[in-house]
Amino acid sequence: MPGPGSRVVSTLVQRERAYRVEYIQGRELGLVATQQIPCSERIIKERPLLRHVSIAQGISAEEVSKDVAALGAEEQASFWALAHSKEVWGEVPTAVGIFCLNAYPMKDFGDGRTESAISPTICRINHSCSPNVHVAWNPRLEQMTVHALRPISAGEELLSTYLEYGLPYAERQSILRRKFGFVCSCTLCSLSEAEQEMSDLRQQRFMEIDAQIAAFPRKAHEPQLLDLVNEKLRLMEAEGLPNSWGQIDMMYGFSRCVVLGDMMSARGWLTRSIAAARTMQGSDCIEVLELTRILDARPAEA
Repeated sequence: MPGPGSRVVSTLVQRERAYRVEYIQGRELGLVATQQIPCSERIIKERPLLRHVSIAQGISAEEVSKDVAALGAEEQASFWALAHSKEVWGEVPTAVGIFCLNAYPMKDFGDGRTESAISPTICRINHSCSPNVHVAWNPRLEQMTVHALRPISAGEELLSTYLEYGLPYAERQSILRRKFGFVCSCTLCSLSEAEQEMSDLRQQRFMEIDAQIAAFPRKAHEPQLLDLVNEKLRLMEAEGLPNSWGQIDMMYGFSRCVVLGDMMSARGWLTRSIAAARTMQGSDCIEVLELTRILDARPAEA
């Protein structure tokens, strides 16, 4: 297990691209699809340029600066070409400012340490509160991956999210301005006032459902948990959020059906959870492989 600090690794050169890098009005650079991309398709896999493990006190500006300086000339150029926010970090770009603005999370060690990475191409993906791609670390490949959350048309911008769900409009805007220095104008943030009120209620309900699910004893037989899971998935659809974001909730449905002895329904929930994980991370991710083994080990209901 790595300790606090950064380490430098080489980048992966993409051979086949279903995207191009171009200037997006009001966004600077971004990635745009060059062809139709089906749901669950892996669009990019890329080795990090820089990885950093931060402790509870935060990211070490000194450590990040040292490791950027240790990069080769071409890699340094790739790093310093990434987005910089004058509003958040001041006029002069800094290594820690670029890292904090562009890095994607990789893993949480559960002891106050978290690891994040800079992947130069993937870092060009802009934000939407209702994204069409998912960025995830694949530890088997030792690469960051990008998968389509829904079918994407040629000419459509690839958009991930920098936030968790469950945040109302005003809070999302506040966080994005404070941490990234921009105002979001995505489809979810461009609703009418009445629609925005309904959206905020759905976002609030997401958090209430999560709290209620967490309160259920692990071995309890209450079937009400299944009602909560189904409600959350319906709300995600109404909110225009990716169904695959409910993957952990599908696993709750699986576990509860096992406890209730309903193995046919349990198998259905597990199958849905595998499909959701595959959409976000690909067929070769550890979670999909482990859940598939569980599914294969469970005989179908007679």
